Amino acid sequence: MLLVSDQARVVLDLPPVGLRPGDPAELLAIRAADLDEAVAATQSSWPFAQLGDYIAYKAQRVGVPVIEVDAHYTSQHCPLCGHTERANRPNRDFFSCRRCGLAGPADVVAGVNVRGRARSAWVFVNMPDPTG
Repeated sequence: MLLVSDQARVVLDLPPVGLRPGDPAELLAIRAADLDEAVAATQSSWPFAQLGDYIAYKAQRVGVPVIEVDAHYTSQHCPLCGHTERANRPNRDFFSCRRCGLAGPADVVAGVNVRGRARSAWVFVNMPDPTG
């Protein structure tokens, strides 16, 4: 998952460069296609990688840093107590921590977790060189 700083709006408002009209629609079309599982797995991942590359390219054009963050378990992890469990997601849209009781929209909780990972990565990337 990519996280772009507060200037993301500026990056995404830039006119597309080298992107054919209709390309964003491919993201939905490939997901909706009725394909066998192996083909779907192959074809459904490349447009999102392409979108990530596009965002990184646009961010670089305006000097906005981009950090790639591992999104695994961000929707199951409680940002308050740190408990991670599949049962924290009783359904697709809702998060409810089984340990501390934190509850809310699953996408918001996942976003908070992604932000936390990006902050940790940002500190690591920008820390002084210990050998120099």
